[in-house]
Amino acid sequence: MNKSGVPGFGVNSLKKESFFLNVLSEKGVLRGGYIQYRIRPQYGDGSILLYPLFPGLYLSVNDFRLHNSQLENRHHSTSSKPFLKFDYCIRGGYRFSSPGDRVGIIGEEECGCYAGYDTFDTVEFVDGKCCSVSLFCYLDEYKSTLKQQWGDPGMKLDKYYNKICERDDFLITKNDPQCGQLLKEIQKIAALEDPVFLRLRTTELFFREVELFLNNKKKEKKFYSRIQLNKVARVKEFIDENYHLNFTVEDLSMREMINSSYLKTIFKERYGDSIHSYKKTLRLKKAQILLKETNMCIYEIVEEVGYSDVGKFTKAFKEFYNYPPGEYRKLLRY
Repeated sequence: MNKSGVPGFGVNSLKKESFFLNVLSEKGVLRGGYIQYRIRPQYGDGSILLYPLFPGLYLSVNDFRLHNSQLENRHHSTSSKPFLKFDYCIRGGYRFSSPGDRVGIIGEEECGCYAGYDTFDTVEFVDGKCCSVSLFCYLDEYKSTLKQQWGDPGMKLDKYYNKICERDDFLITKNDPQCGQLLKEIQKIAALEDPVFLRLRTTELFFREVELFLNNKKKEKKFYSRIQLNKVARVKEFIDENYHLNFTVEDLSMREMINSSYLKTIFKERYGDSIHSYKKTLRLKKAQILLKETNMCIYEIVEEVGYSDVGKFTKAFKEFYNYPPGEYRKLLRY
C-alpha cells in the first residue's frame, strides 16, 4: 500500500498493456482509493477511474466521449501473463472488429469477456460515447490472493480461463438480473469511495460470471461478418433517405440480398431499434419539424412523411409527443 492508500500491485503493467490507459489517457492522478486517468484532449474528454482491489484484480469505471467515434488500434499488445477482462456496457453500445472478418456488437446490459489484451483491430462507440464498467484479472496474482485469504486454489478460474482461450472469438453475453443489480451497486459504491464493499461486490460479480458460464447459464450473442454489417448499414442509409416511402423488411432484405431474420436481428443490435420503429420515428420527427417550421396543413404533412391515413398519423404522433399534431403546433406558437 502506498502513501495515497492505493494498492500499488501491477498498476504500471496494466497501464502499459492497456490501449485505453496507455494511448488515450494522460498520466494517472491518485484520488484516495483510485487512480483517475483523463482522456487526452486530442482524443476527446472524460475519464477512466481505476480501482486496484486485490493483487491481480482491478475495476475501472469508464465515462468518456471521443471526437472520432471509431478507433483504430495501432498499438496491439498482449499480456505475457494469463489475463481476463470483463467489459459491461452501461449506456449506448459499441462494436469491435476482431482479427479476421468478424465483428462483435455489445449493447446495454451486455458483457464482453476475453483473454489477452487489446486484440481488436477497430472499435466504434455509439455517438462516440463510452459508459462502461470493466473488470481486469491477472490470473496468477489473483489466484495467489485467493489462496492466501480464502484457501482457494483457483481451480474454477483456471477452468474458466482455459475455456475462454479455446474459443475462436470473444464471449459476448446478456447480463442476468443479479449481475445487473450488482453492477448498479458497484457504481454507487465506487462513487461513495467505500473500498471494503467495493471489493466484496466486485468479487461477487466476478465469480458469478465464472459460475454462470461454467454451468452453461449464459446467453451468448453471435458475431457477424463485416459484409453483413455493411449490408445492414446500407439498409439504414436507404431508410434515412426514403422513410416516406412504403416498403417491407422483405423488400429491404431483397435489396441487399440478406436473410430477413438476420437483417432484423443485426439492425436492432446495431442501432438499438427495430426497422419498423426506426422508420416510424423518422417520420414523426420529420412531421414535428414541418409543424414547427412551415404552415403546411396536417393532411399535407401526413402525405409528406409517408402516412396514408390522418387518423393513424394523429394517434402515432400523440403517443410519441403526448399531444395531437394540431395542439402541438398551437403550443409551439404560444
